[in-house]
Amino acid sequence: LEAAWQSDRVENEEDLLVFTRTSLEQASNGQLPFVISARNDPDSFYELDSLCNAFLSNHVANRASRRQGATLLATCETVYQDSKLTELRNSISENNLSGHLPPVFGLISNVLNIEGQKALRIYLYCLIRGIFSSAVRLGGTGPLQAQIIQRKVAPLAEDIAGRSLELELTDLAQTAPLIETLQANQARLYSRLFQS
Repeated sequence: LEAAWQSDRVENEEDLLVFTRTSLEQASNGQLPFVISARNDPDSFYELDSLCNAFLSNHVANRASRRQGATLLATCETVYQDSKLTELRNSISENNLSGHLPPVFGLISNVLNIEGQKALRIYLYCLIRGIFSSAVRLGGTGPLQAQIIQRKVAPLAEDIAGRSLELELTDLAQTAPLIETLQANQARLYSRLFQS
C-alpha cells in the first residue's frame, strides 16, 4: 500500500477500496490455496512451504511472508503453549525452512481445531486489517473512515472465504501484477514507513 500511495496509484478512499478488493482477490488465488491445503493436510507442510517460497518470487513479498509466518508462529506458541507448535517452530529452524505465512497459518488453524471456512475468514480479516491499519498510519484515511471502507469490503471477504474452501494448489495464480510490481519497489522507496 505504501508503494502504491507514493506512486499515486492510491490517492483517495475510492482507490483504497479498489486496492483492498484487488488484494482480497489476489489472496484468494495466491494465498488461500496454501492456507486450506496446510489446514486440511498438515503432513504436507514442508512441500507447501517450499512451493510457497517458489511462488513468492517477489523478494519483498517473500521476505514479508517469512517474517509474518515466524511472528505468528512464535505468538501462537507462546499464547497456546501447544507442543505441536513448538515442534513446528523447531522443525522450521532445524530444516532451514522458510516458514511462510499462508502454510504456517493453515497448520496453526489445524492444530487449534479452527474449522476451514472460519480459518479463511480470519486470514482475510487479518489481510484487511493490515491494509487499513497501514492506510491510517500513512495518513491516507482516518480510523473511522477505514471502518466504513472495511464494512464495504466485508461481503467480498465473506464470499471469497466461502468459495475458497475447494481451492487446490493447481488454482494458484498471480492476479494482481500491478500490486506485485509496486510491492517489489517498496525497498527502493526514498523514504518509507514500512519494510513491506
